[in-house]
Amino acid sequence: MRFQHIQQKGCPDAMKTAVYGVFRTPQEFLSEATGLRHPFNLPVSDDTDNIETIAKVLQLGKLGTMKFRLQQVQKYRTLASELESQEKLLHESMHPDLQTVMRPKRILLFQRMMEDAGIADSNLCDELRCGFRLTGQLEPSGQFKPRFKPAELSVEELKRSSKWARHAVAGSCKRVGEDKDVAAAVWEETIAQRDAGWIKGPFLAAELDEKFPGGWVPSKRFGVVQGAKVRAVDDFSEFLVNAACGTGEQIVLQGLDDVASAAKYMLSAPGEDGNIWVPSVEGCHVCRGQIDAGWQRSELGDLQGRALDLKRAYKQLARSPEDDWCSILAVWSPEKRGDALL
Repeated sequence: MRFQHIQQKGCPDAMKTAVYGVFRTPQEFLSEATGLRHPFNLPVSDDTDNIETIAKVLQLGKLGTMKFRLQQVQKYRTLASELESQEKLLHESMHPDLQTVMRPKRILLFQRMMEDAGIADSNLCDELRCGFRLTGQLEPSGQFKPRFKPAELSVEELKRSSKWARHAVAGSCKRVGEDKDVAAAVWEETIAQRDAGWIKGPFLAAELDEKFPGGWVPSKRFGVVQGAKVRAVDDFSEFLVNAACGTGEQIVLQGLDDVASAAKYMLSAPGEDGNIWVPSVEGCHVCRGQIDAGWQRSELGDLQGRALDLKRAYKQLARSPEDDWCSILAVWSPEKRGDALL
């Protein structure tokens, strides 16, 4: 199929798109088909960066890949040293509540790495510096599929619901305390986070009334048993904090199919002629490149995988001080047999 844009007669600013087929002889069709790959042998994910990385490893070889990675590490270590004084000034200009959480983060270095990787998100570094919002309409990053989802209620409506939430949270936390072991584990983790400077407290309700005269909304923290570990979960949905946040993008999480497809691509990429197949940026065509002679086919078939999990995940990022009033955690205290607010 071919596409051609044609100017509409009498309307210089109007364009039409014509679609037409290109006919081939049987020999031409067969020659074109031999240069393609079956869809089952191509990755199902749109993450062409990951696939192109696999192809680069195959082309550079083991030694070439090691040298490339070492060069990148040395490059950013040097850059981190050059930016050290600027990073210090940036952190000193941040809100005191954010400085504790963001102290080890090299924001300017991260910004340069984003630029080198071709990631254009003008808001991200400002959010790292000023904190991430919990309420309002969030600005899209431009990195994910657009999908407008407005907030279900306004910030003012959320504040008006604060009196109801304050009374209801006590009963909700009481149910959390029914399992004493889980409640104790959640309380211990919360205190550990307080001692690390991530959160403050505990506070009495009267103290929060004085600090937030316009109203404040608590969110229950409860525990989920995962094997021998208890994971603390903050429920920002129960009292409608999440409902006051609107988004403009949809994050599509990759599943097991994407992992299996990438592994299959790695195994089947080397052809019999020593060439590898590399998808184009659009992900719908392929090109060929030469595989490094240092690779043995037995090595290419010995794939190993591992899972990476960011420790404490989102807790490594600071939320905006503007949302202090709705980022209050209600935690059941086994010692006081009641809910303590942090």
